[in-house]
Amino acid sequence: EELRRARAVVILLETRFLHRVDDERDAAAAQLFPVRGRLVATDWSSESLLDAADAVMAVGTESLELALLYDAPGDAVLDACCGSGVQALCRGAAASTLVDVSARALRFARLNAALNGVEGCAFELRDAAAGLPAGPFDVIVANPPFVAGGAATFAGGGDDGNAVLAPLVARIAGALADTGVALVASEFADVGGWCDARAPDELDALLFYDAAHVEDAAAYAAGRCEQPADADALAARMTRAGAATMCSGLLLLRTRLGAGPPLRRVVELPSAGSPDVGYLCLLYTSPSPRDKRQSRMPSSA
Repeated sequence: EELRRARAVVILLETRFLHRVDDERDAAAAQLFPVRGRLVATDWSSESLLDAADAVMAVGTESLELALLYDAPGDAVLDACCGSGVQALCRGAAASTLVDVSARALRFARLNAALNGVEGCAFELRDAAAGLPAGPFDVIVANPPFVAGGAATFAGGGDDGNAVLAPLVARIAGALADTGVALVASEFADVGGWCDARAPDELDALLFYDAAHVEDAAAYAAGRCEQPADADALAARMTRAGAATMCSGLLLLRTRLGAGPPLRRVVELPSAGSPDVGYLCLLYTSPSPRDKRQSRMPSSA
């Protein structure tokens, strides 16, 4: 039994699932998250054994909520900025395309597909902010890098959080099927005006947020910088970039209805007693006749 265990440790070391720390200690190279009956492997959230800038993001709050929230119907799924692949792999579509700018992220996504026996996946090394696969896709899901001032590949959103988010959203229209839907979990600068300023004209946009999560630039920077001087510098850069406030939220996009102006809704959800966001998403993305869908949009924030 001891020999079998020793051999198992050797195999894990050889495959680099374990790293030798010193003569007495080994450390796991990855962590596993149970999500919707799947096991999703990622790097450790911040204490990675490799250069943190190359780490693959753990299944964080926004990513988990997006994976659990709502299954938009569709056979062809695009997971943009896929990271570990949790979004596509938890949806069980007949055909999924996973793209990321990080080769390490794609290796984790391939591993997780194999780990869970998920077939029908294509993997592309691609900067989603520079362009998306042609599609068309029934569903596009994304949890892009959004941290203002973030340094790691999985976090870096520029000074306003829009470095990847804004160009990614702008390119979704060209990849989305006529009856398709996109779901994007992110942080948003100036959440109340984000859709009007950033959503493409070809798409209707609905943005959910909780006002309790809104932070001004100073508070946001203070929570993300260890040194006060660094926090002050980040807050100043954010303000200059137009990010006076930041807030996490869920953005839903669908192909524009009719010839009129695109619909824009920003929906503030109360911290307590929130409506079922999944149900609201279902109404918004219903595959029923498109001339009936407009009435299902929330009428006000």
